[in-house]
Parts: sequence; C-alpha cells; structure tokens
Amino acid sequence: MLGPFLTLQVEGTINETFTVDLLVESAAGKVVFIDVGKLARITSFGSRQWIRAITALSQKAQQVFIENCSFAFVSQLNMIRGFAGTATVLSVTAPVFCNTCDRDMKVPVDIRQGVPENVKAKCAQCGGDAEMAEDMETYFAFASLHGLNQSQVEHVALVRQYDNLRASQSAPIDEGVTAPVHVLSVPPPSPSTAPAAAAPAPAAPASSWPAIEGAGKPAASPAGWSAPEGAAKAASMAAAPAMLAADSRRWVVTNDVLLALLVGFLAGAFIATHLVLAQPF
Repeated sequence: MLGPFLTLQVEGTINETFTVDLLVESAAGKVVFIDVGKLARITSFGSRQWIRAITALSQKAQQVFIENCSFAFVSQLNMIRGFAGTATVLSVTAPVFCNTCDRDMKVPVDIRQGVPENVKAKCAQCGGDAEMAEDMETYFAFASLHGLNQSQVEHVALVRQYDNLRASQSAPIDEGVTAPVHVLSVPPPSPSTAPAAAAPAPAAPASSWPAIEGAGKPAASPAGWSAPEGAAKAASMAAAPAMLAADSRRWVVTNDVLLALLVGFLAGAFIATHLVLAQPF
C-alpha cells in the first residue's frame, strides 16, 4: 500500500511568525497533501519562511502535493523560483470575469491532466459567460516546473489512490497533528477576538495657578514657584514674542542703513574714478 497520507490546510496570512517544526516531524516518510485554498496573503517575510518550510518538508516527506492554490499563492509561485520546492501542484483557483454584469469570480481548475486551453464558467449572478481574467500562459507558467508529469508513474499512482480514498470518505487528517491549520498559518483576527478600543487617556488635572489674561488657558507653573512668581514668569513668557518682534524690526532697520551706506560708498568711488580718468594727462 502506498502512503500513509497526511492532509493539511493553510489559511489566513503567512508572515514572519510562520513555523514548520511540528509539520516536518509529523510528515516524515508520509505523502503530504497541502490545501492552500484559504490562503489570503503572503508577506515578503512569509515567503522566506514558506520556502524554508517547503524545502524542509520535501526532504522529510515521501512526496508533497499542493492543492487549490489561491490567487496569492499562484502569484508567488510564478514570481519566485523554487517557491513550491519539489512539490507537485494539482489544482488552482483561477480568476474569471463576467462581461455581462462586470463581476469578478474565482473558479477551481484541476490540472492533474495538464493545463486547459481556456478557463470558462457561468456567472452565478446573471448566468452569463465568464472568461479568464488573466493571461492563460502567464498565470499557468508554473505548471512547466510543478505540474503533474504523467510519465512519473509513482506520483500519478499516489494521486489516484488519494483521490479514491477521499471520494470514499472525508479527507484523512493525521492524528499526530492536532491543529494543522495553526501549525502552518497565522489566521487574521476575527471581529469577536479583535482587541477592544483603547480607553481614552485621563484628562490632565486643572492647574491651580491663575490664568494669564487673554491667553485662554491656565498658566504653566513649574514646581517650587509661588503663585505671584508663576504669574510673573508666565507674563514674561507671553511678552517674549513681542520683544523678539521688536528686536527683529530693529535689526531690519540697521541692515537697511548699512546697505544704503555701502551703496553710497560704491557710487561715490565709481564717480571719483570716472572723473580722474576723464582728466587729460
């Protein structure tokens, strides 16, 4: 008998917290079927973690097959060479578009017998014809490396036996992995488990120091000052902008005077030089 089989699901988001230790231990010597149909997102760090995981898994398992590849998984599969390691892809989810009601859908596509010439489906909303929304050659480019090769008799036999077993009963889940989804993924938080909104910060206690007239808020009062000292200091601080403005105007006037003197000096020097040169020798 071929096998034994191990079926696992990956769902949610694969990120830097993704781990494979328990999976590799449970998959040793088995034929592993990984369902990634509910995988919503793969981050850049998650891609690295997945490649490490699938590489380690391929070394331990008898054979690895991947099913129901989501759009996110297929995108990574086509962009990153070796993203599936030595695994064989059996089926994917393909995006289709209905031209009648402008609706996007995703349909399962089995590639056990090879990539179909085209992907078509009936729109669930209007009954119109929906066609592949992506370029077929580009979307299924991964199949040249990871498709099921019919000449590999042992692989074909494994898939056929597994399909027969699954048709007769529910997909076998290995008892050694009590929660395969949690081993492989970090599901997004559900609304019921979402963290509660942070409580508003407590209001700062009102100052006991007298307010400066026209300031609109209590005056700041550093520790150690008496009430009169605090008020005087605050008044001084309030007057500081006016003093700075006055100083600025004073500097502007001084600069204007210096500039006028410099221009006058240069003009006088120019005239004197002209008169001297104009005199006959």
